[in-house]
Amino acid sequence: MLKVFLSSVLLVLLAVLAQAQVVGVAEDEFGPVAGVEIHVNGAHLGYYSEADGSFTIDAGLGDTLLFVHPMTLAEKSILVSAHNLGVVRIEDAAVVLQEVVTMGYGIRESYDERNSSYAKIGGDRLRSTPTSSIDQALQGNVAGLQVGQSSGVPGARTPIFLRGITSISGVSDPLFVINGVPVLTGDNTSLANNANALSALDPNEIEDVTVLKDALATSLYGARGANGVVLITLKKGSRSRQDLSFSSELGFGSAAYNKMRPMNSEQFLHYTSHALFNTGQFSSLQDAIDFRSQSWDGVTDTDWTKLLERSTATTQRYNFAYSGGSDQITFSSNLSYLDQKGLYDNIYFRRLSFGLGSEWKANDRLSLTANISLSTTNQRNPLEGLAANNPI
Repeated sequence: MLKVFLSSVLLVLLAVLAQAQVVGVAEDEFGPVAGVEIHVNGAHLGYYSEADGSFTIDAGLGDTLLFVHPMTLAEKSILVSAHNLGVVRIEDAAVVLQEVVTMGYGIRESYDERNSSYAKIGGDRLRSTPTSSIDQALQGNVAGLQVGQSSGVPGARTPIFLRGITSISGVSDPLFVINGVPVLTGDNTSLANNANALSALDPNEIEDVTVLKDALATSLYGARGANGVVLITLKKGSRSRQDLSFSSELGFGSAAYNKMRPMNSEQFLHYTSHALFNTGQFSSLQDAIDFRSQSWDGVTDTDWTKLLERSTATTQRYNFAYSGGSDQITFSSNLSYLDQKGLYDNIYFRRLSFGLGSEWKANDRLSLTANISLSTTNQRNPLEGLAANNPI
């Protein structure tokens, strides 16, 4: 009975020794640090150091303590081997900072706030999709951004709805800003044609794109940002290395859904004869058919759709780029050619563009930036507002 009692006392003493208070002082390279967060590995309860850096924590021998610096968020782990740790120095650790983006006018957005207010897309991600203009490349890359399709011809404008359809008669497209300068968007033509103003900018010249949504857009750009703002930053090169690249792309396309069954010559004759008879110009339907038959030999039956349509629509793109720089000067140059054909003969979009971006840093307070973008486009498409001109 005595042996059992002595064994119980020994177990209690071991438990007390194993789980006891551990004391020490937290310091960094500047001295004692107050407010250092201390956690026992596996426990949710945290402790903090006092004003003089001292701390007392309930931990046992063999436990691991995690110390987190209140300013730099540097971490240090220590295995408890004695009840008095002495001085715990939290230094020589990586500093972890939360990403903060300055949008302008003193407005700063943290990582948590940016998900609902803006989105940033890198240029490599935009160039991974073979598109002719930047507005088409944004599709599927920004939450809440809806992309419409007003036309299927090469180089056509793509309607973008960032905050919904905000106007019945006006334009709901967002404001596009290239390197701080608002640019012209929309349709460049008239007479029911479709030519995109943004198609003159080659996506290979773009460094990144920031899309401002919700109230952040109007807080920075006022009424012009009511439909959202798309900020485009062009390339300026890198100080650390020089890059020389050449890329070529070849794509093939076809109609995803083509179930049209056009009328043959005889069906078209009867269709137009009924239309003439309905106008009241002929006393009977047969008279209208006889009149229309004068322009048909009764044999010819040409399938104009097959004659006009291409089996495949090809897209060719060639891009040559060179960038580099030194400690004071950086530059980025880009020369590209795009040839995109439509599904029907004599419908195409061609673009030859050159871009040059440079930055000269004179000192810590003065830097000069220059961007030049030259392009020439040649587009041919049918008059889409007239049924007699557009095959589709």
